[in-house]
Parts: sequence; structure tokens; C-alpha cells
Amino acid sequence: MTPTPRSRLAALAAGALALALAAAPRGPAPAGTDWRETHVVLVAGQSNAVGNDEISESRSGPTDYPPGAFQIGRGPGRDLRVLPAVAQLDHVRRREGRLGPALGFAHAYLAAHPGVRLILVPAGRGRSGFVSGDWGAGAPLFEDSVRRTLAALEAAPDARLVAILWQQGERDANAARSPADAAAYAAALDAQIAEWRARLPGGADVPVLLGEMTEPFAARRDRFGIQAVI
Repeated sequence: MTPTPRSRLAALAAGALALALAAAPRGPAPAGTDWRETHVVLVAGQSNAVGNDEISESRSGPTDYPPGAFQIGRGPGRDLRVLPAVAQLDHVRRREGRLGPALGFAHAYLAAHPGVRLILVPAGRGRSGFVSGDWGAGAPLFEDSVRRTLAALEAAPDARLVAILWQQGERDANAARSPADAAAYAAALDAQIAEWRARLPGGADVPVLLGEMTEPFAARRDRFGIQAVI
């Protein structure tokens, strides 16, 4: 997979900021850890959702999540627990030493929502796609994303779903053999968004931010227009 350039992470952060400003916080934030509200964000897709941005000394952006950012944990002793968000979130498969788009999103969102507790729901896995049967209603990764988002919403009485971040497309672009495959991808993505909105409490109008494939990858491998669908 092609690493996610910072421009893609910045674009999702900008989308987060626009979303944040559209949903301005209500009233002053209390001091300490008395969170005024709990907001939930699902992070799903393939490797670029998990994280392809390398941590290095030359990196100019943040490498840690801000105070107030949490995640739904995964694995022994952590599963479905609300835990502090760390650089490598508990996606289906973690990528050590890499950062994903949720990091920029969290910084932008919490800067615009002081006093809010943000619970991220990591549900991505590298090399996953619709064509491989990983996503869509009834598919394992989709059902995992629903189960974990429900756990986040049950973590606090005031919790509400405020966004879904979706970063995916490479697996399906690699497998596409005709324009009909791009049309099938569009239908599958639309159906998945509709299913999320139907099954997640308060999600009927939840914004879904779609991250594009990288331009170099799309230029080489997206022969039938899946990038245009996204």
C-alpha cells in the first residue's frame, strides 16, 4: 500500500474542523475530567485508516493524541473498554510506528470542542475491501464496527455518534476489471453508509468523511474510476 501523505491527513483534519464548527459546543467546559459531553467517532477502512504515516524526527505534526481523546480497546484485558487513545489505535491489526488520519481529526475536533470526551472506535484492517467480503452488512469487519460503536455509545449516558471516518478503496481498485466494478463499489459503499445510519443510535444523519486513495496509487492502479466514486 502507498503511504498516506500528510496532505490526506490534513484534509481529514480540515473536514473534522468544519464538522466541529458546524456543531459548536454548548456552554462552558468544566475543569478537570468532568466531561461536558461524550462524542463518538467510528474509524473504519483498510491500511490507510489504520495508519501509513511514518513517525519520524522530521514530522512536523503531532505524534500523540490530545487529552480528552479515548478509544474502544481491543484484545485481552482491553476488549470493548474505554481506554486513552495512543499513537497506534486498537484497530483489527495495529501498525507499529505509523499514524492514521484519526490523529489529525482528534486534534482538530477537540480544539473546537473544549471539555468534550472523544471516544474513537478503531475498526480498520489492512488489505480489506468489499470485493473480499470484509465490508458491508453481515460482513465481519462491518459487524465488528457496529458492535464496537455500540459499546462506545453505551459507555456514557450522554454519548452520541458525531462522525464516521472511512479510508478505503485500494483493495477494490486492484481487483476492478471494468467500469461495472466501480459502479458495484459505489452501490456497496452507499449501502454500507445507509446500514450504519440505520443501525447506530442517533446515526440517521451522521456525517461520513470519505478519504480518497493517494494520487500516485490512483494514477497507477485505479483504471475504472473508484477514486471518482469516493
